[in-house]
Amino acid sequence: MHRPRFDDWSLPKGKLQPGEHPLVAAVREVHEETMVHGVPGVRLPSVTYQVRSGQSHVDKIVDWWAMTVADAGPFVPSDEVDDVAWLSVPRALEVVTYERDRTVLEAYAELPAVARPVVVVRHASADDHPAWSGPPDERPLDARGRAQAAGLAELLRVLRPGRLVSAPALCCRQTLTELARTLDLDLEIEEDITEGADPVIVVAALRRLVNDRSASVVCGGDALAAALATLTGGAVPTPDRRLAPADGVVLSFSGATLVAADPVTLGGP
Repeated sequence: MHRPRFDDWSLPKGKLQPGEHPLVAAVREVHEETMVHGVPGVRLPSVTYQVRSGQSHVDKIVDWWAMTVADAGPFVPSDEVDDVAWLSVPRALEVVTYERDRTVLEAYAELPAVARPVVVVRHASADDHPAWSGPPDERPLDARGRAQAAGLAELLRVLRPGRLVSAPALCCRQTLTELARTLDLDLEIEEDITEGADPVIVVAALRRLVNDRSASVVCGGDALAAALATLTGGAVPTPDRRLAPADGVVLSFSGATLVAADPVTLGGP
């Protein structure tokens, strides 16, 4: 995009609003500046550079995601952005003004063709029931967990998932209930990701969700953590180092190959 104030060509980016998650901000800013509704996928390298703040310079950190286009409205030039252009990566490398943008473009160019992601999420908090005497699978979310589930619905909707899949446990189902309501999707129950399941079977269940049309969100407990450890060679938390409640990992595949496993939390990317 071209910014008349600076007479430069740069990639769309912007500032966080108070309390806004960076992933949500990325989607919002791309739309505000280009009228494109983007759907995030693989996370790209963050870039740090200095900007002036008063009489001194401070570090500015920019997080980046590769996106696909969901839809785009007609672009209207403004004082902030007066032109946009769709360019091949080689041409974009020539046109952009800043080397930091070339770093992002080069990382994007190295990606193979990837399917829509499978987002693996640990169920939200259900631990604040010290007197719970019912079946473990019927333990509900506590107050903190319900707030986390609402936050997940706000965050994960920007990925425009087409399938929501839960382990049978009540806390897993409740974690995705608000997201299902927000997206008007049915919540699927998958017995293969129940607690105690063989990690190989869980990995196979995750792979079945990979497709080129839309993302899938999967919620479970330690069975998913064990599967992630198997799938990534230990690059993400194992059952001994569990994912925290409502934390997740965005899995991106190119064919049968896992290309990226990007952690995502309610507090940041």
